[in-house]
Amino acid sequence: MKMKALVGFLTLVHVSQQFSAVVSVYEGVESVQLPCQSSRLPEDTTVVWERYDSHPSTVYQHQHQVYEHYLQNQHYSGRTSMSTDALETGDLSLTLKEPQLSDSGVYICQRFRKEEELSPRFTMLLEVKERPTFPPWLYPMLAVCLALAVAALGWYTTITVSSVVVEEGVCFVKLPYNTMAPLPEDVTVEWSPCALEPMRVHEYCNGNNDLVGQDEFYCDRTKMQNELLKTKDLRVNVPQEVVEVGDWAKCVTLPFKTRTRLPADATVKWKRFELSNSWTVHVYQNGQDKSEEQDDSYRGRTKMMKNPLQAGDLSLTLINPSHGDIGAYTCTIERDGDVIWKRSVRLKLKAIGF
Repeated sequence: MKMKALVGFLTLVHVSQQFSAVVSVYEGVESVQLPCQSSRLPEDTTVVWERYDSHPSTVYQHQHQVYEHYLQNQHYSGRTSMSTDALETGDLSLTLKEPQLSDSGVYICQRFRKEEELSPRFTMLLEVKERPTFPPWLYPMLAVCLALAVAALGWYTTITVSSVVVEEGVCFVKLPYNTMAPLPEDVTVEWSPCALEPMRVHEYCNGNNDLVGQDEFYCDRTKMQNELLKTKDLRVNVPQEVVEVGDWAKCVTLPFKTRTRLPADATVKWKRFELSNSWTVHVYQNGQDKSEEQDDSYRGRTKMMKNPLQAGDLSLTLINPSHGDIGAYTCTIERDGDVIWKRSVRLKLKAIGF
């Protein structure tokens, strides 16, 4: 029993010593390199990589005179290469692309000068293995572990924010967002509404409020609290749009401008709400105003600019406004029955000073 163990040990040492290197790799990797280092070689040296168990045996040949052709085994055509300055650096390593199971074997690196072989020759063993496969019963367990990991990561880095309901006419509305995740000093916080091409409501970058790219509709109307990186409170205050008008005014404009690209087949609806009542103020559809859908009290008293969807200016002009027109106005952009954009403006009566 002891003798068998000793013989096995001596055999293993003998096998390991006959190769300059043993390289193991899994099938399907991008490439594998068979290492071979030598001293600097004259420029007229030819380096040949061979496999004696294949025919022809030449795997790759590196030579100074590139016009000298050689017979390469087609199994390695287009898959082998060496460094262009291999002779100068002495790095004679062979790179084999997309190794296959059939590439497993013994590779020999030889150097020739004036048809004489230089010693020593280098012998490499390449082992290309099949990728390990998991037993079928293990996949459900892996799926459960992955789901738990994703859920834990999501719980740590995201916060679920409920909808914010606010009545028309308030001075401002606060959109809350608190996070437990650590925030780096160079973090960028950007607020934008969900739309086809969301515009920028507010941006906080490198410790400062960056309002350069802010949409003009929110200009001077938003703010975030100071030292938000320390408090981790990323809420933003968005005051509502309020337009004041006097009884003497001949017209008033309810603003709605956006840089978002809007679909040409969308429908624009302006409506007024007061308590539980509502009025259709103006409708724009298929390139024209739909006066037949207006409420009688607004018919002939409203107008929008030409091609509002293309211009991104959906502002509504109300002619001869009166006290009865005071209230909350909402503009919705609809497409195929879905509301893709919505904005509210409150019209108030301007106080007259004496």
